[in-house]
Amino acid sequence: MSPISFNPSVASTESIQRHGDDSRARQVEPKSFARGTDQVEFSAAARQAATDSPVRLDLVTRIREEIAAGTYDSPSRVTLAIDDMTRSLRGG
Repeated sequence: MSPISFNPSVASTESIQRHGDDSRARQVEPKSFARGTDQVEFSAAARQAATDSPVRLDLVTRIREEIAAGTYDSPSRVTLAIDDMTRSLRGG
């Protein structure tokens, strides 16, 4: 099991004005909040799938470049994606 830690400190730089029944306001000092540690456990099947499917860096690089250039999205690409998704949902 690989632990994932997330421990942000949340504090305001300004004090908070709080009004009670009386017309006087009192200062409420900011507080820091800490979170516990979250953990994620990957199944054996997930770990195996990750090793069976290597990342194709050449493809990732090409797609990133196309997205940056604004040429990745096109009507034909969207149509192909919809067709593939529909075929997949139908089990074919």
